[in-house]
Amino acid sequence: MKLKNNKYHIKTIFLLSIVFLLQGCGARMTAIPISDAEDYDRIFPGLKCSGPFVITGKAKLEFSRYRFRGVFRLEYEEETVRIDFDHSSMFGAVKEEASIFIGKEGITLFDQKRAEYYDEDASGGLISEAVGGSVLPSDIFLALLLERPSFSEFHSLKGSGDDGRWKVSGIYKGREVEYSGEKSTGPVLLKLHDIDDLWGYFVLYSYSEDDKYCGYPKEITIKTEDGSVRINLDIVSIKKKGTK
Repeated sequence: MKLKNNKYHIKTIFLLSIVFLLQGCGARMTAIPISDAEDYDRIFPGLKCSGPFVITGKAKLEFSRYRFRGVFRLEYEEETVRIDFDHSSMFGAVKEEASIFIGKEGITLFDQKRAEYYDEDASGGLISEAVGGSVLPSDIFLALLLERPSFSEFHSLKGSGDDGRWKVSGIYKGREVEYSGEKSTGPVLLKLHDIDDLWGYFVLYSYSEDDKYCGYPKEITIKTEDGSVRINLDIVSIKKKGTK
């Protein structure tokens, strides 16, 4: 019982921190109707950095049973993503090298160390076991800000904003999605839940003061609501594919 209460306490603190981060001491945002694509584009600007590009950086992955840290390389082109991980355990005892391939139709994994390939069903099972919920390809595209939901696919849209902030929420591919952002940078928070509210996660974004990252975040933190999973990506570089 004590452990359960502690988990609830940690989750409550995290949720309250998110609320204070977004609201601060400023005035409440005003509701803004979204009736067409122009309204949508005006409230939720398109992503500044478009593909194809390559992102490199450092990563730290913390699951309930495993913790890894290392480097990653992400290639994005034509609605497909390849992420190569070169990780070791926190104390260097276990080393892993793996690639994740993400397309509109599904996610597959290749374990380079063991030369084992996992098809969509097997990959889905491994990912669900690790994060505690079913992950769709669109979830990854949204979390990494690789794509913005199109107006025609984003249903039950609601918007609000003030002079410096904006918020957009709705239903996208069976998920309840809410983006909050700042007009000077971009999205600062993504909240995503499945329709049954059985599983969800938060994504926090921070940006560089210079234009080194072409408007892309310099740091991305993904965390499940129950705190069992935390992924931190520290972006080192982002370049157009084919450039040095």
